[in-house]
Amino acid sequence: MLLRVVFIVSILSGSVEAFTARLRRPWEKPRSFLRQNNRQPLPVLFYTDPDRTQSSNGDTQDVPQQGRNEKQIDDLALSLRRTLHYTNYNMTKLSAGGIPAVAVPKAAPVEVVQIARDESEDHIMDYTKELFSMTRPKNLPGVVLFHMMGSCLAYRQFEAATAGPATISFLQLLATQSMLITLVALLLVSSTSMLVNDYYDYKLGNDSLKPDKAVQKVPLAVVKKALSYLYAISLFCATMVPGVPGRVAVISGLILTYLYTKHVKPKTWAKNALCASLIALSPFTSGVAAMSVLSPVSTNLLFEHINWPLVRLVSLLFVGIMGREIVMDIADTEDDSAHSVRTVSVVYGRTYASHIAWISSLMVLALAVSGPVLDSIDAFVVIRRATFAGVGSLLQMRRYWTVAQTEGRDARAIEVAVDEGLLSMVLLLASFI
Repeated sequence: MLLRVVFIVSILSGSVEAFTARLRRPWEKPRSFLRQNNRQPLPVLFYTDPDRTQSSNGDTQDVPQQGRNEKQIDDLALSLRRTLHYTNYNMTKLSAGGIPAVAVPKAAPVEVVQIARDESEDHIMDYTKELFSMTRPKNLPGVVLFHMMGSCLAYRQFEAATAGPATISFLQLLATQSMLITLVALLLVSSTSMLVNDYYDYKLGNDSLKPDKAVQKVPLAVVKKALSYLYAISLFCATMVPGVPGRVAVISGLILTYLYTKHVKPKTWAKNALCASLIALSPFTSGVAAMSVLSPVSTNLLFEHINWPLVRLVSLLFVGIMGREIVMDIADTEDDSAHSVRTVSVVYGRTYASHIAWISSLMVLALAVSGPVLDSIDAFVVIRRATFAGVGSLLQMRRYWTVAQTEGRDARAIEVAVDEGLLSMVLLLASFI
């Protein structure tokens, strides 16, 4: 019996000793681990250097040294919503057995953890409303109107040059696939110009005093991605615009929209001239595209028989829009000066800029009234067109004169002049019908 007890005790002692030695080798089987892609910070793998060991209690197994701190583990990446969080910590030791304790990162409270936004997760579809508002949709009806006016003048010019009616009606011309693509291209040019202007203004810090702008609600990466799509679609549409002059006009407009904010906007006069050119290109593009649709050789009519109404319309739009842009810059003089935007009102003063705007309204009057007198034969048509031209021009002159009298310092007068400028433009366009 005694031998049996001694035999059992020896077996148990060996098992306990082996188990104890097993515990002294934590590097062989870690007691805790961190699951990948887990959203909660779990105890992490503790680190033990097997080279730094000693023998203890007669055990031949390697155990960690006592009295030394374990190697510091820096920048442990925790996968939490695809964001890297870094935690620095040190290993400490236990007083019993010399087994290092598992170091647990000190996790900050959830409510104070600031998670950096991963811009790769942002999608255009999440900001469709803001992006659409950045394209200035209120300008799109004007683009449609300019498109119809350019097409109308080209249609009349074609009938006059061929001394006979066209094979299709004007409405049928507008409904053709080529003219619809031309309209889409013009709308894209207008939308892209507004979007790229806001993008570079905000990126360069030119709109820091305007916190209500939609661009401040959209990540710049999303705006840049939307711009790349718009430019790609615009170039694709440009390849299908009828006629070489029309395609060149669309591509030129796209190039100007890119150059405007980044390169041209800081230059005095060039900023206003480029804006006016973009708008004046709309009826020209539609006119030459309509000529290409009406006849394979109709594009040559633009050069063989000068379309004076179309030339006058393009010139009127250029001068009128340039004056309107100068008036709008007068209202933003302080903001432009703070951001080193050298507009006419910043460089030469409000008084000078307001007088330049009024002179532009005089030029609009001359261009508008001369057309009905030179182009029309029927007395009723002359009176009707001259009436629209005179009322629209005089209305604009009156408001611009009010701005000039106040030396551009009456914000209300500037606002009224800009708002009524749209009505004046509609009346001026009616003088071409």
